[in-house]
Amino acid sequence: MSDELIFSLPRLTITLDAFAKLQAYIRESYVPRGGQKFLMEVSGFGQLKLIDPGHLEIVDVFVIPQVCSRGHTSLLGEAVGDFLMTIAEDDSKDPREYALWWHSHCTSHAYFSPTDQSTINSLSTATYWVSMVGNVQGHLFAQIDVFRPERRSLSIPRLRPDATAEEVEACIAKYLPEIQSDIAQHVSFITYEEGEEEKLRHLTRLYGEERARRILYDRERPND
Repeated sequence: MSDELIFSLPRLTITLDAFAKLQAYIRESYVPRGGQKFLMEVSGFGQLKLIDPGHLEIVDVFVIPQVCSRGHTSLLGEAVGDFLMTIAEDDSKDPREYALWWHSHCTSHAYFSPTDQSTINSLSTATYWVSMVGNVQGHLFAQIDVFRPERRSLSIPRLRPDATAEEVEACIAKYLPEIQSDIAQHVSFITYEEGEEEKLRHLTRLYGEERARRILYDRERPND
């Protein structure tokens, strides 16, 4: 993938499979309560492909270890480092294809909050980055940021695949078992009503007990 192409702020599209997987992650990120699903935020990375000059397509999305709540998602710092290192060390992969960060806003509007924009700004050590935020209603807002040689941004308020609603639902159903397994393995959810012991259990699952206690009792930030 050519950096020269990215400087031109390319057109951005998303495949049906990537969109369906993203919606499945958003829908399945919940805690059960009173027979209902209490949705939680979730986040992850994705893969881009160069279709032709001036056209990037999102072809895959996935999650890595994280702690999530109703209004916040924290990727595990070590997991991010491990993921990026794995990509960099794999000769069959182009690290520039993985410059994609996404997260959900549950049932809220799909937009980039000031906190989200701060996260995007923190990625400025890269040449470019693609960011997405979606919700359970299927709304997907995307933004392309080029940081070199100068900062430029392009917003895509409504990103969807070229597919019918029926095709989207069928594709979501196809990926559902895979997505449910990913969430069970990599994502821990914390509700505000949980006691200290339950929160400690969630954090220990991802960080180990020693660091979990520092995060919970000493207020260490998970991404520190």
